[in-house]
Amino acid sequence: EDQCDVTSRDLVLTSGDLVLTSGKNENVMPVDASSIDEDMEGISDSNTGILIVKLRRGQRIKVKAIAKKGIGKEHAKWSPTCGVTYQFEPSITLNHSKLDELDEKSKIDWVNSCPTKVYRYDEDTRQIEVDEATKCTYCDECKKFAKIKLDRQDLVS
Repeated sequence: EDQCDVTSRDLVLTSGDLVLTSGKNENVMPVDASSIDEDMEGISDSNTGILIVKLRRGQRIKVKAIAKKGIGKEHAKWSPTCGVTYQFEPSITLNHSKLDELDEKSKIDWVNSCPTKVYRYDEDTRQIEVDEATKCTYCDECKKFAKIKLDRQDLVS
């Protein structure tokens, strides 16, 4: 088959972050119409779960989700229709062979050229590391600084 449906039944808890605040039931699952009333007309008995995304062959998805219970009367974010956002996870590759050619002050200046502080200079190893890739806004300030101030290219891709 060329398509795979990912549903709420496919969700897997991968950390110990689950905290139950109401009750003793440790089996926490998303609620869908078929689990509320199986006698409802037009609802499948198979209880397939809530469709999250459809993936084609070769595609994959990594999701970090936070679930909070609320009602639309309290805030619009809990209305039956909701907004969804996503962010691409940047793939930042440092060219360590070219970065090693820089002196310590130039490395620190290059790290500080990033307005969102994506990079970190480790004073023990004297190496530049990607600290938080998700902070990257693709502004290319680090590339501009390397080209104009350090007369270097391809320090990062």
